[in-house]
Amino acid sequence: MSRSRRRGATEGARLVERYEASGLTQRGFAEENEVTVATLQYWLRKARSGDEAPVEQFRFVEVVENGSPDSATGGMSLEFGDGLTLRFEGLPSPSYLAEVVTALAGE
Repeated sequence: MSRSRRRGATEGARLVERYEASGLTQRGFAEENEVTVATLQYWLRKARSGDEAPVEQFRFVEVVENGSPDSATGGMSLEFGDGLTLRFEGLPSPSYLAEVVTALAGE
């Protein structure tokens, strides 16, 4: 038996999108995607009630070192669409950035 785990709103919305595009029954889709029918039905209810969080689109950028003597000393900024900007004095690890983004997304 597989272990239960929590899904964030983004993953739930993607699950619904894949289900709706699949043409399968709920049971068939659940079996093929290793989720329970109850989980699929939960996300379908959220999507149909308009209660689900919007799927955020992320834009990936390459982070490179700027060798200019006028540049800041290794800092970076992370800008969100709602006007929030986080500034880091140093370059944080990718796993820490992922934790910050996940926490701010409320997932």
